[in-house]
Amino acid sequence: MASKRTLIVDDSLSTRMMTTSMLAKLCPDWSVVQAKDGSDALAKCAEDEFDNCLVDVNMPGIDGFELAALLREKYPTAHICMLTANIQTKIQERAAAAGFQFLAKPVSSEKLEMFISACEDKDA
Repeated sequence: MASKRTLIVDDSLSTRMMTTSMLAKLCPDWSVVQAKDGSDALAKCAEDEFDNCLVDVNMPGIDGFELAALLREKYPTAHICMLTANIQTKIQERAAAAGFQFLAKPVSSEKLEMFISACEDKDA
């Protein structure tokens, strides 16, 4: 599995840390950058480039869908995944319509394996 730069954006520190830890075990050659919200993510994007992005939907300030659209503009080939505890059909449909993967919280190794697989499929 090739090295990837992955951005994790979530206003929950525990979710960011847990996701980073699980991703490190599943893909030790990937490097992960964490951002606490949309503004922080955009600042990190000014300093770095990312292959994959995991974005929380509900965040203060710039919401996840707005941020994901901005990330898509900056990184048209990046795999973007929306991450949320809100599993309403309309949220899943909105993610699908925008071309984003959808994963329900809480994050688990199994769910991250689906994210990794989708990232690899995008590269194929």
